Amino acid sequence: MLKIRLQGTMPDADLNDKDQTVFHPEIRTSAMDVNGRSELVRYSTKFYDVVTYDNLESEKQYKLVGIAMDKNTGEELILNGKTVTAEQVFTTGASNKKNGAVQDSFTLEFTIMQDMQDDLPGKDMVIYETLYVQNGKTWYIAAEHKDLNDEGQELKVPTIKTTLLDRATKTHVAYPNQIVTLVDTVEYTNLIPGKKYTMEGMLMKQPKDGENREIFNDENGKPVCAVKDFVASETGCGVVELTFTFNAKELYVESRSVVAFENCIPEGDLIPVATHADIHDMDQTVDFPKVGTTASQVLQGEQLIVTDVIHYENLTAGYSYTAKGTLVNQDGTPVVVNGVAIVKEVTFTPASPNGEISVTFPAFNPYYAFADTDKRKEYKYVVFEEVYLNRQDENGRTVPDRRT
Repeated sequence: MLKIRLQGTMPDADLNDKDQTVFHPEIRTSAMDVNGRSELVRYSTKFYDVVTYDNLESEKQYKLVGIAMDKNTGEELILNGKTVTAEQVFTTGASNKKNGAVQDSFTLEFTIMQDMQDDLPGKDMVIYETLYVQNGKTWYIAAEHKDLNDEGQELKVPTIKTTLLDRATKTHVAYPNQIVTLVDTVEYTNLIPGKKYTMEGMLMKQPKDGENREIFNDENGKPVCAVKDFVASETGCGVVELTFTFNAKELYVESRSVVAFENCIPEGDLIPVATHADIHDMDQTVDFPKVGTTASQVLQGEQLIVTDVIHYENLTAGYSYTAKGTLVNQDGTPVVVNGVAIVKEVTFTPASPNGEISVTFPAFNPYYAFADTDKRKEYKYVVFEEVYLNRQDENGRTVPDRRT
């Protein structure tokens, strides 16, 4: 039997010789927005991927390529027909590990072009990275990080959609009370489940022609706002209600509309992750109408025909309304002929917010109670007008809603 005994060390065994070392590169990443959060706002132009690499060869050139993936489909994220990518070529520094390898990190910057931003809301993206090493003129894959379920690689783009309604009418037309309550139903999507947020709302005056938009202030000169804290649901989607109660006298006098603006802000933060601020969004708008009238009369023999032209401002175009006119004596009692009050109703649907509608009353003899001509000359009356927003009853019929 032959026995071989080895003594000492082999002359070429050098643990620090990188030519004798096989490197197994690794990369770990963390995606974030410009504020270090895992949520992007709707009109984000940049986001970042902080890449930590390990076991790279020292003083060697590498290339890192990142691409955004759509978490819902598992395919490349497409915004306006374009992918979202970034790449960076870098050269490692001197070795900082015992095996001669390099461990370090850098930030990969992604840019979202302006023409891509409209497709961004509601997206849930995951960033994939591929590390390449150069050998001659060819790039070879050295490491990859592609995990669709890695929360560290994930970026959400939250959205909020709102509907502002008058509590009394449950429509976009306010009930003519001095104190009004509006309810803003805010639907959120793509928030981080279980995370705490604050939903903030503020009312804005909708500007008329030539005006700039401005905040609506209450009678004390303070903005009309609403705030609600909430925890995002398990799905990251849900509903939050904001309530605004205020004195609306100024809005009726000016025949104004108000629009609700909203911000969704993470707990402990100051910067919203989602905003809804469209001054022309009809779903966010409640109208405060105003009406005035001009009455005229024609006497045909003993019969009097009264026509009242109702001038309206700020009605909601496309809604159905009923104008009701009543003739009233100077003492406040209705004008009654043969036991029947003189009343007329006209249903109309305005094509624009401002306009007029004529109400012509049935002909009647205003002198039926007075045989004396002098008393006839003293007879006077007033026209009372009301405008109601119509609704559908339980039988599907259109009826005036007496609350409006």
